[in-house]
Amino acid sequence: MPMKLSAVLICRDEEKNIGECLTGLAFCDERIVVDSGSRDQTVRLAEAAGTKVFFRAFSDFADQKNFAISKASGEWVLLVDADERVPEVLATEIVGAINGSIYDGYWLERRNQIFGRWMRHGAYKGDRQLRLIRRDKAVFEGPVHERVRVSNAGQLKEPLLHHSTPDIVSYMRKLNTYTDLEAKVLMGREGVDPVKRMKRRPVMVFAKQMVFYAGFLDGLEGFLFGVLSAYYEFIRYAKYWENRIHAKS
Repeated sequence: MPMKLSAVLICRDEEKNIGECLTGLAFCDERIVVDSGSRDQTVRLAEAAGTKVFFRAFSDFADQKNFAISKASGEWVLLVDADERVPEVLATEIVGAINGSIYDGYWLERRNQIFGRWMRHGAYKGDRQLRLIRRDKAVFEGPVHERVRVSNAGQLKEPLLHHSTPDIVSYMRKLNTYTDLEAKVLMGREGVDPVKRMKRRPVMVFAKQMVFYAGFLDGLEGFLFGVLSAYYEFIRYAKYWENRIHAKS
């Protein structure tokens, strides 16, 4: 009997993306969306597409995903973000992979589009994501940049397409969400000097992306992404520094 596959998404205010994303997931046996309080048409569009929609107030990314997985009934879960697309060739490969598989999960190569350009270098070079997982093995950890661990995982060939950052405004929205969570995580760590990190980390990140990962080969878009990535590092340690000041007052 074929394995049942559940597509799982967590989202908020994704009306520009949710329709096309769900259309690409029509090959799945069910589609689960967990919304954290959209103020746009995300929920209506998801329901109109025949998706099972649940609400959960956002706490952190791992908790949201684990809640969404708990609502799935498939033996396998495919975790996708609203700004990602599953091409037909990848869908076919996924269905073939899960039936009779010896693995507990599969890594997917992810191709990333930044400011309208598909990146081939920089931080996103060699981007692999563990997104296709047996449901009973799919437990995420970490409030931000959450991870799931399986003992044995295979690798699919066809790429997952990620329309990551269409413009600077959307990047800054993501930056604020992620750096808020990361600053809270840093509060629980000992020996992290935020001032030193603010001075050093942005330079290191920019140099690593531009030189070591040859981000300059991605043109102006690659350069802009390198600058914004350096700014991201500065902001997360600046927020950590600010949180420490508030905690002492």
